[in-house]
Amino acid sequence: MRKKAFLQNVLLRGSMVRKMPIHRGKIILILAAIQLAMFSSAVQALDWSQAIDAVSEKSDSYWRLAEARGLESRFLGTGLNELHVVEHKCSILGRMLERINYITPVELSTEFDVDNADDQTTAIAAHSLDNWVYQAKRILDLDRERRVKEWNLDCVGQLGIPLEAFVGEVSRQTFFDIEGKTLRVLGDVGKDFSAALLEAINSSPEIEEIALGSGGGSVYEAIKAGQTIRRLGLETTLWNNCYSACTIVFMGGVNRRIWSPYPELSFHRVSIRGEAVDDYDPVYSHIAKYVYEMGGDGGRFVDFMLMASPSTFHSPHPDDLCNASLATWIQRQCI
Repeated sequence: MRKKAFLQNVLLRGSMVRKMPIHRGKIILILAAIQLAMFSSAVQALDWSQAIDAVSEKSDSYWRLAEARGLESRFLGTGLNELHVVEHKCSILGRMLERINYITPVELSTEFDVDNADDQTTAIAAHSLDNWVYQAKRILDLDRERRVKEWNLDCVGQLGIPLEAFVGEVSRQTFFDIEGKTLRVLGDVGKDFSAALLEAINSSPEIEEIALGSGGGSVYEAIKAGQTIRRLGLETTLWNNCYSACTIVFMGGVNRRIWSPYPELSFHRVSIRGEAVDDYDPVYSHIAKYVYEMGGDGGRFVDFMLMASPSTFHSPHPDDLCNASLATWIQRQCI
């Protein structure tokens, strides 16, 4: 049966940019509806390419309009580089994974009066569309398993997307992708994770940074992985949200940086088969000792863990992460 999806009502809302009031009010733009006929993967790819071209043309038209209204430069400042990146990513992933019914909060729309907008507001709208294009191109190149992992990790339970929007994963495979001097890790910290990480690092002697995205996993595999990262003198950063045992791996970096749009570094209690271990279990002492050895405040690290049950998460304020030396630098937040 023919299935149709529409790229429409994409929200460009400045108020959703975290801690960044960027102009005099909300920016809300409704994209022209772009029909995506999804007969097969080949046709789907073709239709997304057409959608990308259409949004690019819309962006160009707004840039030209902004310039006609007096815009002197298309450089709007680094504070807008990641404008709506998370919202666009989740909207695109939701459509590609047939979770359209769940992304309404992300794509809520009201009229954007482009006819009466000033040059700056028009330019910001154009810039957001450029970010949509970037995300669409990036996600289009991913296979389904990687799309699913990003959706579950970065979108489900956030931006108003309910937990029931979770997509079952065919495999528990963790991906290790090399891009220049960065090794990107996406997936669980499972059995033999530390050995697989070392193998991936050894495959490219130019690697200087480990970019993490994970829902967590084994505490002891995470510690081994973090120790390996430190022994090799590598840095860590976040590529996607980093939960649970992933925070332990993150601590292995000589420098531990978090870039905007600020993927979450989130903590919770250690559990065995879903049941929280006792607060005085030796595992917490082991974790604290490791964190101290990595240059962080092990006591605060464990405190953050104990602030959430095994089924919830605690995401500390950036200042708290820096003050406890858990992150060594957070863009525009703390150093």
